[in-house]
Amino acid sequence: MKSKSFFIKIAAIIILVYLGYNLFFISNNHKVKIEKIQYINKKYFIEQIHNNDKVNNNSEILKNILKLQAKKNIKNALLQVIETSLYRNFNLEQLNFYDGIQSSKIYLSLDGDVFDVSDSSFYKPGTSYGIFGGHDCTLNLARMSMDKTLLNTYNKGMELTENEKKSIQGWKKQFLKKYKKVGKTIYKK
Repeated sequence: MKSKSFFIKIAAIIILVYLGYNLFFISNNHKVKIEKIQYINKKYFIEQIHNNDKVNNNSEILKNILKLQAKKNIKNALLQVIETSLYRNFNLEQLNFYDGIQSSKIYLSLDGDVFDVSDSSFYKPGTSYGIFGGHDCTLNLARMSMDKTLLNTYNKGMELTENEKKSIQGWKKQFLKKYKKVGKTIYKK
C-alpha cells in the first residue's frame, strides 16, 4: 500500500497541472502565464525537497520536475509559433494607421522591423518622440534628429555613413530588448 505522502504528492501534481493548464489557456498575457506556472512549480518542488529526506522521494520529485520542464518547453515553443505567426508586413501607409490617434496601438519602424511601442510613454501623441508613431524613423534615429521631413524616407540598402549605421544598430539592439517586434516594413523600390 502506498504511503499517505505519496497520494498527497500525486494530488499536488494533479493540481499543479490543472492550474498550469488553466493559467496557460485562460490568461491573455502569455509571459505572465509562464511566470505563474514556473513560480507554482518551483514553490511546490522546493517545499517537497525540504520536507523529504529519502532519496527515493527526491528522485521521484526530480522525475516530476523533468516532466514539467518538458511541458514548459513545449508551451514556450507554441508561444513562439503563435507570436511569430502574428507578425505581418506593413507598407508605410498601413504603418501610418498605428500612430496612437487613429489606433490605440503605436507602432514604429526601425531598419525594416516594426515595433509595438504602445506601452511606452515616450511615443504617445503630443510627446517629443510622438512624431515617430506610425512612421519609419530610421533616419531620424540614425541622425539623432527630430526633423519630420526625415520620417518615412529610409529605404533598405540606401547609402549611410558609418556613424549612421552604428547608430541604427545601437537603437535596434535597444528596441529588440525593450519592445515587441510585430512585423516587417515593406519599402517602396
